[in-house]
Amino acid sequence: MPDQVTSLPAVASLVPIEPGKPHGHTVLDTDGVRFVVLGFAAGAALTEHRTPKNPLLMQALAGEVTVTVAGQDTVLRPGDFLHLDAGVLHAVRADVDSHLGLLLLNSAG
Repeated sequence: MPDQVTSLPAVASLVPIEPGKPHGHTVLDTDGVRFVVLGFAAGAALTEHRTPKNPLLMQALAGEVTVTVAGQDTVLRPGDFLHLDAGVLHAVRADVDSHLGLLLLNSAG
């Protein structure tokens, strides 16, 4: 496979779901993007926090998570995406055992 291509099959399997606080694994960290997979047990949550200095895309990989921004809940199910601009306050809660992918986007020059 050429150096310019990175294949990431079955990334959710890299992060087991364990009781307690969600935990993550950086799957890819390259120019322009970092991809992190978070594993959440049902009921686990990340309290309100800000997105980093650049925008991000969240994608539900498995399960169901609720993302709260400015008091509004958005439910993400497998295949759903949510875009957040830089510095947006948000919280995330797993409604069931879940995996969430985060694409952290770097400025393009």
